[in-house]
Amino acid sequence: MKRAILPRQLLFVNEYVKDFNGPRAAEAAGYSKVAARDQAKSLLSNPKINARVEAIIEKRQATSEISRELLLEKLMDIATNSGNDQAKIRALELMGRAIGMFTENQQQSSNTRFTINLGGNSSIKYLESETVNALSIESEE
Repeated sequence: MKRAILPRQLLFVNEYVKDFNGPRAAEAAGYSKVAARDQAKSLLSNPKINARVEAIIEKRQATSEISRELLLEKLMDIATNSGNDQAKIRALELMGRAIGMFTENQQQSSNTRFTINLGGNSSIKYLESETVNALSIESEE
């Protein structure tokens, strides 16, 4: 007969995936504070518990990718269809940040360049310097 995960073990799993702190999760699940570290180690070596943790992590990653993709699509919609230049610029800036274009210690450079024609609008002053460096701005001022 296969043993199911016990309620306290399931509580441990749900606590553990919050911050991956085994002793804290064991205490939160009701295990003794004195034995929390050993109990966490024991629980995490249980194949059923480990499989449950992995399943939750995989589900989070899949959900995260869907959310990221939808976010980028919405930002692209704003960047291309908004009548507000500041909203367009902010959307492009957020997209750049989401794909890692503006990291301090960028390991590799990107050949992708954006050209934005602001049509004489002085919205360029609202851009952060890192954005100005990453984007090619055409302004008719």
